[in-house]
Amino acid sequence: MNWGKIGERAFSGASGDVFRGMATLTGGLVFGRIIGLIAIPILTRIYDPADFGVLSVYTALVMLVGPFMALRFPVAIPLPRSSRMAVSLVALCFGLISVIGALAAVTLYLAAPVLLPHFSMEALIPYWWLVAVGIMASASYETLSSWGTRKKDFKLIARTSVQQSLSSAVVKVGMGFLAAGPIGLLLGQILAIGGGLGTLAMRYTAEFRRVGQLRIGKAAKLYSSFALYRLPAQILLAAAIQSPVLFIAARYDAATAGQFGLALTLVAVPMTFLVRGLSQAFYGEVAAMGLKRVAEIREITRHTIKRLALTGAPFALALMLLGEEVAVILFGDRWAAAGRISELLSVYLFSGLVASPIMRLLDLLREQWLLLVINGSRLTIICAIFIALPEIGFDLYDTVLAYSCAMFLLQSVSVVTVLHRLNVHTQRRAASAS
Repeated sequence: MNWGKIGERAFSGASGDVFRGMATLTGGLVFGRIIGLIAIPILTRIYDPADFGVLSVYTALVMLVGPFMALRFPVAIPLPRSSRMAVSLVALCFGLISVIGALAAVTLYLAAPVLLPHFSMEALIPYWWLVAVGIMASASYETLSSWGTRKKDFKLIARTSVQQSLSSAVVKVGMGFLAAGPIGLLLGQILAIGGGLGTLAMRYTAEFRRVGQLRIGKAAKLYSSFALYRLPAQILLAAAIQSPVLFIAARYDAATAGQFGLALTLVAVPMTFLVRGLSQAFYGEVAAMGLKRVAEIREITRHTIKRLALTGAPFALALMLLGEEVAVILFGDRWAAAGRISELLSVYLFSGLVASPIMRLLDLLREQWLLLVINGSRLTIICAIFIALPEIGFDLYDTVLAYSCAMFLLQSVSVVTVLHRLNVHTQRRAASAS
C-alpha cells in the first residue's frame, strides 16, 4: 500500500487546505487526548462514580451558562475583512465577559444552595465559585482561540490544547492521590477548558495594541445577529447536550450520572480527535473565502462530509462492538455500565462526527435563525425522551438508545438542510453574477 499517494490524495482537491489545517490542530489534540486517556484509568480508580457525577453536573452547568458570557460574539471574530473590526469584536467580548461574569457569580452564590439539591449534588454547593471561574475561563479561551482561527495560527492553538490536557491530568491525579475529593476533578476541569490562556494572551496582546482606535459599538451593531440568533441557538444546543446528564442525576443518583458522564467521555475521544480540529480549520478556511466564493465552499463541504463519514465510521463501529469491554479493561469492573451506555451512543457519535463541523456554515451564511430552529427541536426531543419514556417503563439503557437514534436522525436532517441552503446561496450568487 502506497501511503505517500494516499496522503497526497487526502490533502489535495477542494478540501485540501481544510484537512491540512485539521492535521495541524489534530496533532496537538491527539497528543493532548492521549495524555487525558492515560490519566482516566488512574482517575477511575482513585475517584468514586459519585465524584464523577459531581464533575458531570459541574461541566453541564459551565456549558449551559458559558454561552451567555460573550453573547456568542467570539464566533464572529474570523469574519470581518478588517483587523480593526475583528479586534473591536475581541474587546467587546472581554468587556461582556467581565460584566456578565460578575453577575453570574452573584447569581450562583444565591442560587446554588437551592438548585443543586434537586440534582443530588449537595457536594457541589461549597464549590459554586468554581462554576463562575470555569465559565469565564471558557469564554476567554474561546475568544482568543477565535482570533487564532482568524490568523490560521493552528500550531499555537494545538499547543494550548496540549497544555490543557497535561495540566488538567496532573491536577486531577495529584489531588486524587491526596484524597481531596471532587474538588480535584473540578480544578482539573477548569484547566481542561481554560488552560493555555496565558500563552494565547502573550502571543496576541501586541497585535491588539497595534490596531489603534476601536469601533466596539459598530462591531456590536454589525454582528448583532450573533447575539440575537446565535446566542439562543447555542444555549439550546448546550442545554440539549448537557440536559441528559441533569435528567439522569435528577431521576437516579450521582453515581449513575457519573457512569453516564464517563460514557460521554468515551464518545468524546473520537469527537475530539476529529471534530474539534476540523471544525476550527473548516470554519477558518470558509470564513476567509467569504460568500463571494460560495460555489467553492459548497464543493469543499461535500468533500469534507465524505471524508468525515469514511473516517468516523470505524470509530463508531469499534465503540458499538467493544465499548463495554474497553471500559472494564481500562477503568475497572465498576464502570461496566458506562461502557454499555457508550455502545448505545455510538449511533449518535457517527452523525455528530459529520454534522458538527458542517453546522458552522450557518454562521457564514448569516442564517443563525435556522440553527435556532434545529437546536430548539433537539432540546424538545431530548426533553420528551428523558421525561416521557421512563414514565412508561423504559429503563436507563432503553432511554439512552432512543436518545441516540433520535439524535442520529436529527443531525442527518440538519446536514441535508445546510447543503440545501448552500445550494440556494450558490444559485443566488450565480444569478446576480449573470
